[in-house]
Order: sequence, then structure tokens, then C-alpha cells
Amino acid sequence: MSRILWWSALLAIGWTVLIGTVVSLTIQREFEIIDQRALLSAKANFNKDFAFRLWGAAHGGVYVPVSDHTPPNPNLAHVPHRDIRTSTGLYLTLMNPAYMVRQLMDDYAGYYGVRGRITSLKPLWEGNVPDAWERRTLQLFEEGVDEVSEYSEINGEPYLRYMKRMVAEKNCLKCHAQQGYEEGDVRGGVGVLVPMKPLRASLALDIRRHSANYGLVWFLGLIMLGIGARIYSAYDRERDRARTVAEEESHLRGLLLDAFPYPAMLIHRNRTILAVNQSGRDLGAEVGGKCSDKFSQGLFGAASAFDGPNPMCSAECQADSVLDTGKVVNYPAIRIDRKVWDVSWIPVSDDVFLHYAVDVTRRLESQRLESVGQLAGGIAHDFNNILQSILGYGEFALEMESKGEPCRFALEQIMESSQCAAKLVSQLLAFSRRQRQQLETIDLDRLVADLSEMLQRVVGDEIVLKIQRAPRSQWIHSDAGQLEQVLVNLCSNARDASVEGGEVVLTTGARFFDAAYCERHDGAEPGPYVFLTVADTGCGMDEATRQRVFEPFFTTKEVGKGSGMGLSMVYGVVRQHKGIVDVSSEQGKGTTVLVAFPAVAPPDASAEPKSVR
Repeated sequence: MSRILWWSALLAIGWTVLIGTVVSLTIQREFEIIDQRALLSAKANFNKDFAFRLWGAAHGGVYVPVSDHTPPNPNLAHVPHRDIRTSTGLYLTLMNPAYMVRQLMDDYAGYYGVRGRITSLKPLWEGNVPDAWERRTLQLFEEGVDEVSEYSEINGEPYLRYMKRMVAEKNCLKCHAQQGYEEGDVRGGVGVLVPMKPLRASLALDIRRHSANYGLVWFLGLIMLGIGARIYSAYDRERDRARTVAEEESHLRGLLLDAFPYPAMLIHRNRTILAVNQSGRDLGAEVGGKCSDKFSQGLFGAASAFDGPNPMCSAECQADSVLDTGKVVNYPAIRIDRKVWDVSWIPVSDDVFLHYAVDVTRRLESQRLESVGQLAGGIAHDFNNILQSILGYGEFALEMESKGEPCRFALEQIMESSQCAAKLVSQLLAFSRRQRQQLETIDLDRLVADLSEMLQRVVGDEIVLKIQRAPRSQWIHSDAGQLEQVLVNLCSNARDASVEGGEVVLTTGARFFDAAYCERHDGAEPGPYVFLTVADTGCGMDEATRQRVFEPFFTTKEVGKGSGMGLSMVYGVVRQHKGIVDVSSEQGKGTTVLVAFPAVAPPDASAEPKSVR
């Protein structure tokens, strides 16, 4: 999850930087457009005013009636016929081009918002005296510069100032020759003031519009990133769940196959080996290989080595029958090289079956085969039910989530089913002696005393719980959590056997088991032991049932009342501790279960337990 959040944050930052860069470039471009518009407006107005001046110069000026607004120009006093009177007595005065343009700029600038001005370093009229900026510009014209533009503020308002040089022409010398100008001299310049306030107001409006548009795109992009992150997160969680299920399934396969002391494989419908235990690998079988290759020949040799068809090589013809019918196929008592083999095909799912061969020469191995076969069927059935529950409620939760409905109930069911799966795995680990242990030196007598109240709740109020403790502490090297589970399972079985009440007696003590006793219990070694017995006054069991009490998934209870893993778990834990477990029972007289663990020295002293045969 943290990886998805990190990438989402990185993409969000990148998206923000991208949108910010685009907005910045757009605003910069808008400024450039405004500058271009202002400069084009300045040049257009300059050309208009200059064209009007050229027209006036080409006609030698115009005569207009003398008025207070247009008095005779004293700077033209040297011009012949400056003032004339018409035949009707109308008094007229000459307006030269500069006079005309100046009055046009002063009187009509309000019509188009752009102001114009004629100026010179040697002005004839005092109103044409240049300001500081105009003087610098006119000096640049003297140096050969043709035009100058610059932004500045006038009376607190922003303007674009533009000026282009004005060259003395032949028609200009009529009025300006007396100033010493000759044709082609730089006589001055015509300037234009373009107000920037309305243009910048338009620019601000465009910037706000672009910012709003890009802000919306940015926000929608973040929403899409969030939706994408959520979808991918859900996909990632589903992938993790699938990986977890696959790992648990693979682990269960390992538990299942490693429980076989003989060659065993999980095979797909297409005959590809999905898993194989160590015995199978020793014979040449490999994951990914075909079930009828090295495995069969390594186990049984050539087909001519025994009478009849090679059962392992006929796996291909049996597999379809197993998977299509869902029934176990078994070839019992196949005699090869003085050994009797039991070969089986067990369906695990619609496309996977378990294929194994067991040397059943000895009855003990035959019993072990029956136990493991039941384990395989029990795992396939129970774990498949749990997976179906998880998958069903998972789909239900996804549908409710897509509809915006609360899905807590479905999630709670998923958690409950997952806990059942975890409990099943824990029991399998205990039975297969692969559960991780946290060993410590424990006083078994004290442990039983500390758990007495909890064990009373386990057996219930209708059953009397009695505890007979040893006279002194009894020390063992064990895992306290596993021991507690052993006690709970034994007391639970005693409670279930005592349907009409009665009593359960827990007894602790020390014994010495000799070689003769240990021969009857695989893995046990002679020596001092600390024991615990759980005896009930319940219904008891017959000998056939007693022989099978430690088989996984074997139970005499009703469907849904037990998984058949309780005593199997006890057996696994005790054997993992290199201990001894034994059951004695008689119908109608109750059952006694003994578990014993190798004794160890206490932290401060050692005790010599009593020897018992």
C-alpha cells in the first residue's frame, strides 16, 4: 500500500508541475501578445498621423479661418502669404503640417484613446519642447536609430511610448529652412502614447480564464489519479490476497505431501507435476515434468518387471476418470519385487489430483496410508469450503462497495473464514510437527494449576473438574502455548464424551519409562518423564475407534460439531516434543489420555522421578 501511495503522490506532484508549467507558459504568451498588440497599435497610429502630415506637406498646408482656437502661427511669419483675405472678406491663415497634426492629436485623441505628439530638439513652438525621454530618443535618432519604444508611467497610468524619427523633406523646408535644416536631416520625431490599462485589464481577464480552465483540468486530473490509485490499490489487494491464498495452498500441499513417507505428487489435468515430495524427487520426479516420465520408471522400473500393466504408467488413463467422476481410484496389493504397493489417485479439485504409491508390506504402513489419505480428503474438503466462503463474501463485498453500500458484514464473514483457515493451518502444523516452537523450562504442575479456572469453563458447569497435583514441581522443556492448547483439546474431548455430566480428573506426576514400554511408542526413548493424564467418566469408545483417534479428520461427532483435528493436534505436539501419548478407554466407563514429556532439571535442583514399567 505504501508503494501505491508513494507513486500516487509522485504522479500528483508531476501532474501539478506540468499544469503549473503550462499555465506559466500560457501567461507568458499572453503578455507577449499584449505587448505585440500595443506595439502594433502604436505603429498603426503613428502611420495614420504621419500619413496625414505627408498629405498636408504635399499640399503646402491648408488655409483655415482665423479663430481663437486657430490663430495665425507666429512661427510662420516669414512664410509669404501666411495670411490672406478672400474676395468675400473672409480672413484665412496658413496651417502647416506640424500645426495640423498637433491640433488633430490634441482635439481628437479621445476618439481612439491613443495620443500623438510631434517634438524636436529645435522646436518652433514651445509646446513641442521634448521631455526627458523624448530628448534621449531624439539624440538616438541623431545617432542613426530609426524608432524607439518603451513602457513607462505617466501620471500614474501605464503607457507604451513609441517614437519614430522625422526626416526633413523638400516640402518641409518651406517652413523649416530658416532653422538651418537641409533635405534629409533628422528634424525631430513623431511620438505615440498607447494606454496600457485597458489592455492589461483584458490580459488579467484572460489570465483568470486560463487559470480557471487549467485549474479545472488539474483538479479533474487529480480525481482521475485518485480513482486510478484506488482501482489499482483494490487490484493490488486482490493480487496480495490471491498470492496469500496461493502460498497457503502451496504450504498445505507441502504439509500434505511431506506427510507421505512414500512417493507422492500433485498433478494437473494436463499431466504436469505441480508438487512432489522428497521421496518422489529421489526417484527423479520434478515439478513441471510429466507424471509418466522418470517418476514411474524410477519407482517400478520397466513395465516388464511385473505382471499386468504398470499402474503408475496408466496414470494418464486414470486421471480423466478421477477428475470427471470426483471419485478416488485405488490399485491395492500390486506385488513388485517382494513388496506390495498401494497406488492411488485422489481428486483434490476440478483440475488437480493427488497421485501416490505406498509400500503396504507392513500393516503399520497400511494404517499410516489410510490416515494420510483421510488427511488429504479432509484438507481438500475443509479448506475448499473455507476458500469458497472467503471468495463468495469477497465478491459480495465488492458488489456492495461498487453500489456505495456498507460491506462490514461481508468483511466480518471473510475475517471469520480466514481465522478458521488459520486455525486449520495451525492444527495441520501441529500434526505435521512443523509448528514453530518457543521452548522454555516450564513447571507442568504449576501450568495446570494456573489454567484450572479456564479449564473449568471449558468443561462447563455440569461437569466436575478435579486436579490431582504432584507433591513437587515437575519441570519440562516445552512451548507453553502448545501445552495450553493440548490441555484445552483434551478437556474439550472429555467434555464432549460426558454428555450426561460426570467428572474430569487431571493428574500430574513423574515416571520412568523403560525400553520395553518405549518400543510400543515410535520415537520414544527410555528415561525420566513428566506426565499428565486427563480422565473422564463419559461414554468411552470401542477398540476400533480407539485405534483411530489420532487420525486427522477422524471424528465420531455429528457434522459441524468437530473437525477431527483435536487429538491429531495433541499427537503432533507431543511427538514434536519427543514425548509419549497413549489412550485407554472402555465403552460406558470413560477414557483416559496420557501425555508425557522428557523431564529436565529444575533451575536450582534436580529430582529423581519414580521408575514405572
